[in-house]
Amino acid sequence: MVAVGLGAVLRFVHLGAREMSADEGASWAAASASSLGRVLELQPKLNPGKFAIHELLLHGWMQIFGDGLVSIRALSALAGTLVVAVAFLVVRELFDLSRLTLTTDAEDKSPDRSSIAPAAAFAALLIAVNLVFIKYAREGRMYSIGLLAAVIQVWVFLRSLHHSSLLWWFATALFTAVAIASTFTMFLLLASEALWLVYLLRHRSATLNHRIALTSLAIFGALPLLAIPALIYWHVRENAPSLLAYAWAPVPPFWAPISLFNKATGDLGFPIALVLALTGWARTWSRDQDVAMFLILWTLFPPVLALTASYLIRPAFVERYVVVSFVPFFILVALGLQSFKGAVAKRALSALVVLTALAHLYAYWQHPHDVEWREAVQIATASPADTVVVAPPYAIDVVRYYLQKLNRRRNVSPSVGSSGTVAIVADTGISSVEREQIAAAFPYLVKRLRGVTVRQQRLGAS
Repeated sequence: MVAVGLGAVLRFVHLGAREMSADEGASWAAASASSLGRVLELQPKLNPGKFAIHELLLHGWMQIFGDGLVSIRALSALAGTLVVAVAFLVVRELFDLSRLTLTTDAEDKSPDRSSIAPAAAFAALLIAVNLVFIKYAREGRMYSIGLLAAVIQVWVFLRSLHHSSLLWWFATALFTAVAIASTFTMFLLLASEALWLVYLLRHRSATLNHRIALTSLAIFGALPLLAIPALIYWHVRENAPSLLAYAWAPVPPFWAPISLFNKATGDLGFPIALVLALTGWARTWSRDQDVAMFLILWTLFPPVLALTASYLIRPAFVERYVVVSFVPFFILVALGLQSFKGAVAKRALSALVVLTALAHLYAYWQHPHDVEWREAVQIATASPADTVVVAPPYAIDVVRYYLQKLNRRRNVSPSVGSSGTVAIVADTGISSVEREQIAAAFPYLVKRLRGVTVRQQRLGAS
């Protein structure tokens, strides 16, 4: 309860302080469509790489609460708060499941619920105060919704193995489909689960093999549920121009999976978290290898797959694509803390871990990370020009959002050759060639703001 309450505060407090991002603008543009059908039509053009789960939910949400920044982000903040609670259930279910994989003559070394509850609660607390979860829960994008669906999917996936029933198999298929529909990168989680199910087959238990087979079928049962959304998505995308959604991603170094967790916990907190995670994994391995194997596969396999794809196909190693792997990492940290015998040492170390997480969050919040789009729109619309040029093109919708909120009527164009005499140009997302073309077409700098500049064609036009 403390973890959920604290997690809610950290996700909802000052939710509208940061300005809308260009990516949030795309989500708003799709969700603010006049009908659900129009949402389905716009979303694949504006947000490739996923289906319209978030935009459909946000469409209904904005119908009730409006399209202010706080409202748009509150849906993600709510989902992020629920992730904290579901993570607690995942840990308890994981150790309930551990008894299922014991052979008949094996000694039951797995902990009971009363002993694992503190570790489950502390894992929830770590997730509640960690920067990476808070960051995505405070933006009006699909990642918080996708993470919630993924964590629920893990919970029902484990329950479908432990409680063999039609209800849990259907829930596994449903939340597998919802997680993938929220963002296609959730396929990485399914790869971890599939590999773990293959690992479980070593038990050669008829009962367990039967449940593994049925749970596997339940996961594949997500495919029919995704068929209609996939047809809609591909029909729209085949007629839409390529947005080069991954063209900006750099080629990652081979140590990227390690630096991923370092970035999430901070330079001060990472050594402590890493030692505790390794301790938690070693202690869990000594008690139940199946649980330990699931946690390590869930932690490492998605980042390793993303790294491999970055080298073999195209760069795609981005923190938000593998955010689901942070959940088991902090579960292992909590298990490491739980393994300490002395109460005083355990409490002191627990306080240290939480305080370093809060310090990392505080340091992040001390510096602005948003782009001053609203100020740019105010300055650009002081010009009498009917058309405002925006670069890069994907930032058009955030400009439209602030035009609406500032009650300024202007056309918006991504074309440098349009009739616009003023341009709003972001600092990132534009090639050097494009930047030179913009500078030639709009040679006069009006104002340089955080993350964006306003330029015009003629001196004194504004």
